[in-house]
Amino acid sequence: MAVILCPANSGPIPTTLRRKVSVFDLREPNIDKLRYAIGTYDWHGVFCDVNDIDIVYSNSLNVIHSLIVVCIPTKSAVVSPCDPDFVTPLVKVLLNKRNRLRRRGKI
Repeated sequence: MAVILCPANSGPIPTTLRRKVSVFDLREPNIDKLRYAIGTYDWHGVFCDVNDIDIVYSNSLNVIHSLIVVCIPTKSAVVSPCDPDFVTPLVKVLLNKRNRLRRRGKI
């Protein structure tokens, strides 16, 4: 027997701990595309007319994040606590791709 206690404002206890994880496609063409986008971006607007280093840092992080979203495609995988340690989100994405191709008859 067990008693599970949680704060009143935390909401209901989740029945499953499955979660979606984004997996970035880090193949060389995508990294080259990101490298080119960073190199050709006009950084003058990020560093100009700002005296506070925190604002410059947050602006540069926002620019880098937006370039990553544009240049690097993502796929999602569902991870559960029952999965073995060696089944990473990348492995799950690849297994889903293999299963999709097998169902179409492309062995």
